[in-house]
Amino acid sequence: MENLDLQLSFYNVSLKEEIGISDEISKKVGTTIETELQILTEAQIENILVHSPVKLSSRYDELISFQRMMDYIRINKINEPGLIRSQVITQNYICFVYLKDSYFKALQKETAENTITHRCSKFLTSQQIRKFRNSIAHGNWDYKSDFSGLVYWDYLNGRKENGYEKFEVNNEELSFWQTLSRVLAYASIETMK
Repeated sequence: MENLDLQLSFYNVSLKEEIGISDEISKKVGTTIETELQILTEAQIENILVHSPVKLSSRYDELISFQRMMDYIRINKINEPGLIRSQVITQNYICFVYLKDSYFKALQKETAENTITHRCSKFLTSQQIRKFRNSIAHGNWDYKSDFSGLVYWDYLNGRKENGYEKFEVNNEELSFWQTLSRVLAYASIETMK
């Protein structure tokens, strides 16, 4: 969990401002999630697992495969624009579509409101993130003209016939969302598998 803790601790300001996590806990979010989930009952864990026909171990395998790809590109200092774009697509798909908000909603439901797991799950299933997830799932996104983030569209008031509403997310904020999603997924799946 130390590696997960370290990855997310970089975003301590966002953790504090967006989720209300203290400076002290922001240094050990993965470890805190692990501790919180270790005390769940078998019934609570089963309630989380039934929300998907895909086994947790399969989701974990995909997370590991994705991380190996990211590490390979980073270690080999590959700076090929096509691969960078592929990373963006894959990372957003893994973090927001494949992990599914239903999994995070189940975590939220089965954990106490004052827990870090609950707060992180709640943030990742908020309307803001849900709109981004929908745009990724439906292909309604593009790069900002200066590549400093993404532009995305979701249905106005959640209905296709109402047209689209435009949003933007900068690279730093998107990186926070992605890292939080991966840390929550890794910490929870490793604890419950």
